[in-house]
Amino acid sequence: PGDSILAARDDLNTPINPDGASDPYVLVQYQDPNQDNAWEFDVIRVTREVTEGAPISGCPCNNETNGPCTFDYPRQVGQVMTPPSPLGLELSFCPENSVVNDPTTEFIWNDSRGNLWFSRGGEGIDGTIDILGEFYENWRGEGCMPWLDDGTGDPLDVTFNVSWPTIPSDPNVNPPLSSPDVYTTLDIGQTRNRSGFRIAEILYNEAGASLIFPWKPTMVELGEVPDDYLATFSMLPQHLKDRLSYDDITQQLIFRGVEEKELIGIMSEADRDLIQETFSKDEHADFRNAIDDLYAASQQGGMSQVGDIAEPPNPDWGLAISSGPSIDTGWVVVGYNGREDITEPVIVETLRVGCPPFRGAIQVIAPECPFDEQITLRWNGDCGGDCGDLEFFWQVAAGDNPDDYDDVDPDAPAINPNNPWDDYVDPERNSATGWVQGQNEIVVRGANVRTLTDNWFRVKTRGYSSACGMVVESDWTDAQIAEGWIKRVKRGITPFDQRVQDFTDTRVATYVSMIEQLGEPYSEVVGFNCDADYLNSLGLIELYQAVLYRGKSFTLDLGIQYPPADQALILMAGQLADFYMLLGNEAFGDASDPTVAIDTGTQVNASAIFAFQDQLPTNQNSLLYEELMLLRGRDDRDTATDRSPVFNRLFWNFTLGDGAVAYKNNYNITDKTMDGFIDEEDAKIMFPQGHGDAWGHYLTAAKYYYDLLRDPNFNWPVRTESVLVNETPVTVSFTHERKFARVASAKAKAGLEILDLTYKEQYQEDPTRQWQGYPDPVEGRSWGVTDWARRAHMGAQFDWLVANSRLPAVDDDPEHEGTLSQVDRTTVAELREIPLQAKEMQARLDEADAGLNPLGLSKNVVPFDISPSEIEAGKTHFQQIYERAVQMLNNSIVVFNNASDLANNLRRNQDGEEQFNNNVEDREADFNNRLIESFGYPFPEDTNPLTGSVYGVDFNGP
Repeated sequence: PGDSILAARDDLNTPINPDGASDPYVLVQYQDPNQDNAWEFDVIRVTREVTEGAPISGCPCNNETNGPCTFDYPRQVGQVMTPPSPLGLELSFCPENSVVNDPTTEFIWNDSRGNLWFSRGGEGIDGTIDILGEFYENWRGEGCMPWLDDGTGDPLDVTFNVSWPTIPSDPNVNPPLSSPDVYTTLDIGQTRNRSGFRIAEILYNEAGASLIFPWKPTMVELGEVPDDYLATFSMLPQHLKDRLSYDDITQQLIFRGVEEKELIGIMSEADRDLIQETFSKDEHADFRNAIDDLYAASQQGGMSQVGDIAEPPNPDWGLAISSGPSIDTGWVVVGYNGREDITEPVIVETLRVGCPPFRGAIQVIAPECPFDEQITLRWNGDCGGDCGDLEFFWQVAAGDNPDDYDDVDPDAPAINPNNPWDDYVDPERNSATGWVQGQNEIVVRGANVRTLTDNWFRVKTRGYSSACGMVVESDWTDAQIAEGWIKRVKRGITPFDQRVQDFTDTRVATYVSMIEQLGEPYSEVVGFNCDADYLNSLGLIELYQAVLYRGKSFTLDLGIQYPPADQALILMAGQLADFYMLLGNEAFGDASDPTVAIDTGTQVNASAIFAFQDQLPTNQNSLLYEELMLLRGRDDRDTATDRSPVFNRLFWNFTLGDGAVAYKNNYNITDKTMDGFIDEEDAKIMFPQGHGDAWGHYLTAAKYYYDLLRDPNFNWPVRTESVLVNETPVTVSFTHERKFARVASAKAKAGLEILDLTYKEQYQEDPTRQWQGYPDPVEGRSWGVTDWARRAHMGAQFDWLVANSRLPAVDDDPEHEGTLSQVDRTTVAELREIPLQAKEMQARLDEADAGLNPLGLSKNVVPFDISPSEIEAGKTHFQQIYERAVQMLNNSIVVFNNASDLANNLRRNQDGEEQFNNNVEDREADFNNRLIESFGYPFPEDTNPLTGSVYGVDFNGP
């Protein structure tokens, strides 16, 4: 290119004048930048090869710097055969280029697209082989001419020393195909997915590896399934549920692979036997026969002979190379996309099948229904579809990650006290333990303390003695967590995801409000049923509370002291505390902002109406009463406090009074039931527990922790734990100590606010009534100033003591600094807030005892402040105070407008949700109407319960 001289040949003059031809030189004219761009000439000699020690000044031959010293080129298997430079720079190669070794097909692969590839090396792991090539050039555009033929017409032979790659692939350092020196490792029993290629061809195979279609579906005819098919099918583990299905339209039983979970579509003997054991009744005989046929049909002989080409008829079938059926170790070479009608790049991959068997990893397959009390753990080396020739050794450990234990000998026997691992006893295989043939997956199921909690598993394999020459064991897999039932329920049902995944017969849940999702308090037995309608009808609080009760019924209620169970129980208790903390914050925020932002344009109406005025006494303290009820709830003198789900909170204010207008606008109540009316049913959906009682919500949040602490069999675990993210255990800290301190701080803050408002409500100017502690006039209620001071202050003291007792003063382990493991009093800032709130409560009570008014001022005090500088400017004291009063009112307007803006922003968000919900309803109705246009309505007798209701009385579809 432009500024380079490329030596293409040195024999141009020989055919013209063999005896008197000049030596091969090139005369080059150039501008020397070091001589003010003066023109210079340079004479360059062209040599065919430079041998070591050649008498050319400054140009000794060195293979590593200016070689090659001969026309011998080192190459790796999997590289394309290119002519020596500069012939390789031509836009198109000459078709006369050829390989002169025999037989060439054993070493060279023609990709049918003009390129030749090195497809094998020499014998053994590091054998080499020489391949001779002859090349032609067409620099002058006059046709292809023999390269360096010296006038004989026969090109010079070029030798390629082809060897096998030497560096095994590693996903972190040397991923496959990252360098010609890297080969892809393919351990015994491993399958590598190559679904990105159109076709694959076996070019060399000394190990017996095979090309398969991993996701290929297999179908067999089955007229009908058993009557209890759905009930029995639900008993299968999830790795079979994902792949086995029945199409009642085509009447076919189907077994397919699942790429997302890396489950191949080849049924193993173990899969077949487990399905048939599940469908074991006499009336299941036809189904079992169909499973036998399906097993036989799903087997893939695989393509393992040199020249075999695998091209999936459907891209969804995928493409993979598997060492499962390998009979030996050795090299495997595969060419991809080698056909002239394929435009994607051609690639040749070199793989080596080696021993020991594939170490692999443990794949966790959780059930679709989060309430299912079973989980599958599967070794991810699928053995090409059948792992019957391998033996597996599973071990289990409870509690923390065993890798975190100090001084653990991984091969120590289970009785070693320093080894947390126990040999797994498989109840699905007659309590088999130790080395078990074909046990590439285990199913952990049942209702017991071990399935409720997290467990860790690891596995190693051995076998393939014919390939490895002896029985060789793999290394242990990394420890994998199998999350317990409690944690799986929490993962499967969250405030942020749809609770069901199949929307064929299920409506999309369009709610986004956290308060709406939390639902009513727990009051009735919850059926752990994944029916979509039932699941969507449950509030998170009642559901999580039911899970917590079930967890306790298998542990604490039975007097069982089991640390992993303690971890699971406090996880659910902490989540419930978070929920009630949210409700408490919402009630506290309501009390802090009693304004009603009604866009009426009439200031009198906007300031005179408040949300709950019809439920409160009508006097000068009405708005103060509302704030207090939002903070501490109400008593039962007017409305009963034993009515679920509101209890002592404020009811939805559709009371036919003026307050209903303010209530509807303040809380932006919309038509959630889609019945054309906005009423208490809509408000109940949006605010399932009514309104207010921040103190009660905070108290309930703290109570979840206190209930556990009071149990003698419970031990508060102060440590991190692990969750499963993309098949990887990730260490997290749910900081229950900080959560408890945060709840205690919020409760103390609410108590201080209640104390302050109670003093404002009960304050008396009469000195004879000031020194009685402002007792509550209602007997047994204890809502006086002193009552709330004692209640809130003592609660803060107890909470502070409990929080400190759960935490060390300082974590002395230097390795914990800056990690999730560092949990001490210095890392929980909320601990310092609790005594500050208690100190402020004492100050408020002292003011009341001293007879000060709620502003902290003595009776008849006249605040006096005057600015001398403004007096000099001519402003009187009255003018100064007047301007300050006007400024304070303006500041109040700014605060009011800011509060209104925040409320309007929330309202706009809710309006967006409502619009989205309406759009979904409209789409559903439109689709339903179009189906009715095509198929009509059902026959009347099919919706009549007296004649056999097929569709149901309320069915309104086609």
